[in-house]
Amino acid sequence: PAHAALASAAAVCRARALVRALRAELRLGRHRYAAHQLALVYQALKSAGLAEGAQEEIEARFDECAVTTQSDAYDGSMHAEPTLPAEQAAWMLDMLGRLDAELALAFPDAAAATEPMLACMRALHSAHVQSVAAVERGGRSARMGRRSI
Repeated sequence: PAHAALASAAAVCRARALVRALRAELRLGRHRYAAHQLALVYQALKSAGLAEGAQEEIEARFDECAVTTQSDAYDGSMHAEPTLPAEQAAWMLDMLGRLDAELALAFPDAAAATEPMLACMRALHSAHVQSVAAVERGGRSARMGRRSI
């Protein structure tokens, strides 16, 4: 059960990271790889079984985005990067915003699902800290003992 919970949390995190990266690129006006990034978002959603509505929305509009951002759709000069039409960029930003919010709610019990693992990690960390402190105390005692001889 903990492994499945971690796998689900990882899938949500991966999809959310891709969504946020694409949103950032769009906000900066970097549209050249928008279709590729949108395909990555779609794959992450599909493989994790998340956000079917967003998957359908992406399927319906992907081709127009791909055509706009194709390498041969611009002349290749530094000043002629492909740019999505304003309506297309606005749709994508809106859809990605809604998707980000949906993914934030997709795994609300992440803390509860991972608590046993986190408790174990805290216990291991505490034991490590105590062990290091004991070694350091022992090392000081040994050094101090040598001086008094």
